[in-house]
Amino acid sequence: MKKLVLKIIGPIIILVMLGYGVFIIQYTENNVISSQSDPIYRPKLDSLNVKKIKHQSLTLESEAFGHIQTQQHFSVIADVDGKIDFVLPNLHNGMIIPKKTLIISINVDNIKAKYQQEKINLNQREEEYKNINNSITLLNEELNIAYEQRNLIRKALQRQQKLFNKQAVSKEKLDQEKLDLLSTEKSITNIKQNINSQQAELLKIKAEKEKIKIILAEYQTNIEKAKIYTPFEGMLIDFQNLVIGEKIIKNQTIGSIINHNLLDVNFYLPNQNILRIMDSAGRLIPLDVTVSLSLGDRSITSEGTIKNMLNANNQAGKQIIASLQNPSHLIRHGNFVKVNIIEPRLDHVAIVPSSAIDHNDNIFIVTHNNILKRQKVNIIRQINNDIVIDNLKEDTRYIPNYIDSLNEGTKIQATINE
Repeated sequence: MKKLVLKIIGPIIILVMLGYGVFIIQYTENNVISSQSDPIYRPKLDSLNVKKIKHQSLTLESEAFGHIQTQQHFSVIADVDGKIDFVLPNLHNGMIIPKKTLIISINVDNIKAKYQQEKINLNQREEEYKNINNSITLLNEELNIAYEQRNLIRKALQRQQKLFNKQAVSKEKLDQEKLDLLSTEKSITNIKQNINSQQAELLKIKAEKEKIKIILAEYQTNIEKAKIYTPFEGMLIDFQNLVIGEKIIKNQTIGSIINHNLLDVNFYLPNQNILRIMDSAGRLIPLDVTVSLSLGDRSITSEGTIKNMLNANNQAGKQIIASLQNPSHLIRHGNFVKVNIIEPRLDHVAIVPSSAIDHNDNIFIVTHNNILKRQKVNIIRQINNDIVIDNLKEDTRYIPNYIDSLNEGTKIQATINE
């Protein structure tokens, strides 16, 4: 009986053991890998969702808050003392005034009187200068005649001396010629002294004339400054309420005129954003910006271009200035606005969910034979729950949900999720 049981059960046991052995071998083949770099055997995981990197071009924007400033500002300041004798009718803050419009006039009759007196003084000096100059001319002519007379006397004296040596003329005649020569020499000396005196007076009068001209120019400037004109078309701000007859003093600030058509927006960017608006050579890129002013239930926008970066002593960021083109008349000097900076286009970048990247900027990519590989990514920007990267090739497969427990070198069953 035992022999019969063994004959029946024995083959069954052998078949069961052979089947179990095949199962063990098949399980091992399907669930272990070996690697030259990592000889440790790891079990194969169940199916994981995998995505592919898709390159694209992006134009991103940065956001900041800025302050509107005018490019042209003119302070209206009284340059003279006096009383106001003219004020532009209906002068008020916010008023737009054309270029070269007279807005204020200050009475400077006292300066005008001094100006006229100095003009009289100048005319007198001019007349004196002319007379002395004429006198010097006559003296020079008289001097030339005296020189000619002296030359004639010298020649006559030489002849008389020869005749006297021959005893042809008397000594009295010779002495008379000598006296005539001495008289002429004395006359020449007197004329020269007179000319020098006249020239000194001429220089004195000339200096007085120049001094009077300087005074006249100063008076003329003050007379002109008594009338204040707009240097450009602009808007009045911070203006005082002025009354005709009101006394005003020199250097008194009356108000300002700003050019409402030439506006800048000044805004702050942190250092991590500065590189986004600079080229590879470190130069500022003239990027476009959009300025938005909130007015209750609506928003006013204007376009602009970045033009300058201030070298402020702020280590955390920089002040950026952008000029506005054709700004809305509702956007004015002093407004606080939102600024959107349109950054340079990014080519060949990819967007992955932030869940795919760990705190060390690593992502798990999946090789062609479904093996996990940890790779560092270059993060450009974060947009809500997505990350923009630029160092993964097109169609690279990656795990969209980073799992800390995964190990590099693990083989997975990949399920592509487009």
